[in-house]
Amino acid sequence: MARGERWFVSYPERVTQPQPYPAPGMPPGYNPAYRVQPAMRMTRKVGAPLAALIVIGLLAGLVMALAGLVNPLLFAFGLVPTLIFFAGAVLAYLWLDRWEPEPLRLLLFAFLWGAGVAVVGALVVGTVLSIVGLSDPVIDTVVQAPVVEEALKGALLLVMLTGRRRAEMNSLTDFLVYAGMVGLGFAFVEDLLYISSSESLGGALLTAALRLIMGVFAHPFFTSATAIGLYLATQARGAGLKALYGIGGYVVAVALHAIWNGSSLAGGLTGYLIAYALVLAPLFAGLVYLAVRTRNAEGRTVARQIPRMMAEGLLMPEEASWLTGLGTRRTRLQSVKGVAGSDAAKQARHFTDVVTELAFVRDRIDAGRGTPETARTEAELVEAVRVERALALPGLVKAWQAGHAVPEPVIPAAGATPPWPSAQPPQPWPSAQPPQPWPSAQPPQPWPPAQPPQQQGGGDAPGPRIPGSP
Repeated sequence: MARGERWFVSYPERVTQPQPYPAPGMPPGYNPAYRVQPAMRMTRKVGAPLAALIVIGLLAGLVMALAGLVNPLLFAFGLVPTLIFFAGAVLAYLWLDRWEPEPLRLLLFAFLWGAGVAVVGALVVGTVLSIVGLSDPVIDTVVQAPVVEEALKGALLLVMLTGRRRAEMNSLTDFLVYAGMVGLGFAFVEDLLYISSSESLGGALLTAALRLIMGVFAHPFFTSATAIGLYLATQARGAGLKALYGIGGYVVAVALHAIWNGSSLAGGLTGYLIAYALVLAPLFAGLVYLAVRTRNAEGRTVARQIPRMMAEGLLMPEEASWLTGLGTRRTRLQSVKGVAGSDAAKQARHFTDVVTELAFVRDRIDAGRGTPETARTEAELVEAVRVERALALPGLVKAWQAGHAVPEPVIPAAGATPPWPSAQPPQPWPSAQPPQPWPSAQPPQPWPPAQPPQQQGGGDAPGPRIPGSP
């Protein structure tokens, strides 16, 4: 998927593939005549209207303005380091999201939801409870804040599971990325509020150190528990099990948040450091391990689906050699950019994005989680792969011809197990045409060929005929 918007193609005329013709220097399997009849590319809506972004952005800006009015000097003092630390945290989530990058508009939507909707909602609830006389410093810190804040941040994940946004939630990585972005948005504004409301510069320094150095990932960490629960709910069958996973994830998020807030009340700075070292840091390390494993699993998902795309004629072996790895993808795109320009590299990236998206959609179908909408999406993506490949072909050919191709895969010896999880590609579903046998429609011919019977009588008997000779 491309950064920014999702790119799809409307098809007033189908892709055509004329008969190949000889072309000196062309790589094996490439057909330079493969072209697209005039088609109009359009932007696919991703479920984050500009009006919604403006409204929640204004809410976030209002809270930031209030924080600046509390103490303009300390606010300005805390703004620069906060921007630096949170920029690093955002980059970490973008690194995690490399196989199937989410649209920037939806990532911005999640960040602003945390910075605007969640922060304002938490402030409103706290103010109302204080007005009606139900406010207590300890209860507010240990109970009210975790319950309300985790509910407001988790609501973003529920919104992501509705409408067009549901198509983006394909893997645990997607859930963790959106949980991270909404948590970072909330923490960004909250940290500035705490820093600017400090009583002195020394207090502001201590608050910044605790919240930025040690706690920049705290809110994303808490909301990740809700994200894991909701992801498991989407994989479960049965309403009861779905509810159990979803509510259980939220309860764990509230508990982690309560430990974080309550540790400083129970033992001051010492209690906070003990809870951090014994509970929060080990659990966060486990979350990082899980996130990296999930990211690697996405690569294996793509590798499982590539042979099937080859069998259907969507991909050529040369393309399969670099589509299955992030490093080889990066090398190929850099090669295209170097020899064919930025526009060609952008088109090649569109091609890799739709191949990846098709792999994830088919993986959902193969796992039994397909729906009629999923089937329609698969059909759209199959056509999109054909078109995007045709449009990317000139740049890919130039890169190949210029000698910038990534190393070709090693061809296994006869009888060896192919380098993908299964020698047989999964059967397509739904599909009007069954896939062709892979890797070859013809069974291998015996070698050496059988000797023909010797002719009786005189004359020279014909020797064995070598395949391919006249």
